[in-house]
Amino acid sequence: MKYTMDGSKNDEFYVAPVMGNGNMAFQADYEGTMYAKPNFDTIRNNTDLRIWWSARRYMHKPDFNLVSFGCFGHQIEGAKGSASYAEQFLDTENALMHTACKYGNIKVDTELFIHHDFNLIAVKKSVENTQEFCFEYNLCDVKDIDKLPELMTVTKVSEQKDGVDIEYKIDAGMYPYEGVVRVFGIGVAACTNGNKVILKAKNSGEFFVLFSDNVEREDYMEFSENIKKKALEIGFSAIKDEHVQKWKSYYDEGFAVIDDENINNAYNTAQYHLKCYTSDRSIPVGLNNGSWQGRYFAFDEFYMLMGLLTSNHMSAAAKIPKFRYDILEDALFRSSTRKNEVRGALYPWETLENGGEGAPRGFWLDHVFHMACISCGGYYYYKFTNDTDFLKECVYPVIKASSVFYMYNMIYKTDGGRVIVGKCTDLERLGSYRENAYMTTCGVIKTLLIFDEIAKILGCDDAFAAECRKTAEALKKDLPTDGKKYIPYSQCRETSIGLLGGTYPFDVIERNSELQNGGIKSYLESESRVGNMYSVGTGVCSWYMTWKAVVFARMNMKEETFEAIKNASRNTGYFGEMYEISDLSTKTVYRPWFTTAAGMLVHSVNEMLLQSDENIIYVAPSLPESIGSYSFRLSAYCGICVAVKVENRKLVKLRLTSDKKSVKNEFKIKIPDNLSVGSNIEFSDFKDGIMTVCAS
Repeated sequence: MKYTMDGSKNDEFYVAPVMGNGNMAFQADYEGTMYAKPNFDTIRNNTDLRIWWSARRYMHKPDFNLVSFGCFGHQIEGAKGSASYAEQFLDTENALMHTACKYGNIKVDTELFIHHDFNLIAVKKSVENTQEFCFEYNLCDVKDIDKLPELMTVTKVSEQKDGVDIEYKIDAGMYPYEGVVRVFGIGVAACTNGNKVILKAKNSGEFFVLFSDNVEREDYMEFSENIKKKALEIGFSAIKDEHVQKWKSYYDEGFAVIDDENINNAYNTAQYHLKCYTSDRSIPVGLNNGSWQGRYFAFDEFYMLMGLLTSNHMSAAAKIPKFRYDILEDALFRSSTRKNEVRGALYPWETLENGGEGAPRGFWLDHVFHMACISCGGYYYYKFTNDTDFLKECVYPVIKASSVFYMYNMIYKTDGGRVIVGKCTDLERLGSYRENAYMTTCGVIKTLLIFDEIAKILGCDDAFAAECRKTAEALKKDLPTDGKKYIPYSQCRETSIGLLGGTYPFDVIERNSELQNGGIKSYLESESRVGNMYSVGTGVCSWYMTWKAVVFARMNMKEETFEAIKNASRNTGYFGEMYEISDLSTKTVYRPWFTTAAGMLVHSVNEMLLQSDENIIYVAPSLPESIGSYSFRLSAYCGICVAVKVENRKLVKLRLTSDKKSVKNEFKIKIPDNLSVGSNIEFSDFKDGIMTVCAS
């Protein structure tokens, strides 16, 4: 995907593409630097062009800011001002960025990436029609070379022939940070000017910036020195080949391709986007200062998790429920300090890496439905992987603690005998302290039901599990309605996308429910007015489009599913990136590279192409019949991976694979009625459109 700047305009909707390896991320502009300043005035909450590192943050309230680890750029002899022409390419397949720009008759080509496995930024620059140029790394700000990041102390600067090492420490951080930044290159001359490292080269140069610290590993100095030696020995191209192969292995885990270029481009960028921000702990909505300083929202985590799970990225997906298990004690403490009783857990609304609350004051602190998203995340990880050990060790304790919190802190019986969820914040557009809120209650119902289910699987907590199921059934009977349809909360006169919550994300209402269908219809009829996360603009935000796409997919509404996904894929930026809100007609544009929307786009496409339960796998259950060619490798329940290829409405490939955790190896598969079956497809039975096949 490509952006072109010809100098006659500075496009107000241009956003620099993201480079990331999960733990570190940054954006570089169309000149191959982090210096250019496009007109960002239209886009709210855009990130600064700086290098950001997960879990490296200050403990200041209210924002708990991420530490900025500087920026890089170039200075070209004879070039003045900004480029007169530039092209920028984002190669999502190989996680590479290319730029080509001109300063008069001087041409500069740049290729760059951040290594898949460690925090090594690699930059290759080639110039024409000039004698010398410099690659620059600024530890803090471009303009003030004597400035350092807040509370950072440089303890040692070591200048070598091929580079400069900067050792530092940061006081008052989340952790006692001590680290090193190594800036080096091949065939360069190195020097410093204040906080700026300058690497001089002629015609072309290979440059590297490497970060390592004591949070990453105790032997960070030795480790980073070895990485530096390796990069100098094998060079940019070999390091790039290694990096590209790692990304290829990741993409080989799962993918989807259909007969629609816009959807494929947006889907591929969304897959890339998810990986760029999948840290060792979980996935923030963005690893930068424009996305809540990289804090973690359990509500959003769930949508990203489902994108990863359905794409067969199991190792990446496991990080999310594992993170919630690792900080369970903090969530228990938030609910109660009495350790001699059964305690419920209340997780933070905006979680820090250490398990603390990162949100500023506000009625959003009274959310509780995110607890249900945490429970659902662990539960669906089990359903897709069939990993009973993980269920027992990590998932079950979290779901039990969440169920205890709901049962003993949030559920009330009214004077009339109704069972309801007490006052809390549901979706923020609905205001605070809403009693018997529909979406929140659906989340509570789901949590209690899945606790009952997994308690039976593990053979424990029978009495409490039965109490949970009974309470869930009572809550379902008393969901808020106006007699014809579900409504957001009792006596509510508004409508909300939360009315889709009974189908997705919580899936507790029957598909033929007139009340549920009436609630969904009421939202759809008003979505031009209520279809953004905030009360702004007149459009529908991309992640709401994909939210309803998943609902349509589950209801087998094929044309509606496809149209919702198409609309979301049209609502992307130059590189296929998703936004929190992107209403260009009214210039209401919020948070580019919004990971939640990326996760939901991936999930909606995947669910259009594959759905499953414990008994049957459904191929293309919600794909319109007009789409005659597609292929995918996606996950189904019970640890099954399904690979399908359809060409001109003929099934030419169908392969199921499973790992050793699967409890069975024979599965029923339902294929669309309009497909013919190629002669190379083997099956043991085929009746009424259902195959019986074995997983190998």
